Amino acid sequence: MRKLSTREYVLLVFLGIVAVFIFYYNRDSGLGGRELDGLAGEDLKFHDAPWVRLDRLAGEQEGYDPAGRDLFKYYTPPPPAPKPITRALPPPVEKKPVPRPRPRPTPVRADSGPKPPAINFTYLGYMGPKDGKIAVFEEGKTVMIARTGDVVKDQFRVVEFGFETVVMGYVDERFKDQTSELRQKAGAAKSRGSRGKR
Repeated sequence: MRKLSTREYVLLVFLGIVAVFIFYYNRDSGLGGRELDGLAGEDLKFHDAPWVRLDRLAGEQEGYDPAGRDLFKYYTPPPPAPKPITRALPPPVEKKPVPRPRPRPTPVRADSGPKPPAINFTYLGYMGPKDGKIAVFEEGKTVMIARTGDVVKDQFRVVEFGFETVVMGYVDERFKDQTSELRQKAGAAKSRGSRGKR
């Protein structure tokens, strides 16, 4: 006869303990074989099965709308309404004052009538502030200065200053509508600047 191994011995002991436990449990609960046989002979009451209303299946069915919402797709919200376009007004344009053109010198007509006197001195430039310019003239070794409206050599009057010119009028009433323009003497700009700083 083969000897039982330790594993087989432990398994038999465990099965024996389980069989003893089952035996004592059935005896203490009072459910022997006779009680179970008595229950098998009685009529067991079961609940009624649910009733299916088959008559409703034969009613009218709602038709399928292909343009309706598809339950198997994600809902796509409608596009938002376009916002009204608002354009910013352009900034107001500042109107710059239009500079008035300076009066041009009236050319001396070469006719048989009397002619205005010739200007024998040269214009060197001006000095002083912008609103109070002083013209500087030279005749030989003599230097003369005059403001706007001043008379030079009893025959000429300073009318207007230009960038590098000066407009001269005449004192004689016969030539009051005539003017002559003197250009600054070449090389006199440096001397004019030095005088303007004083």
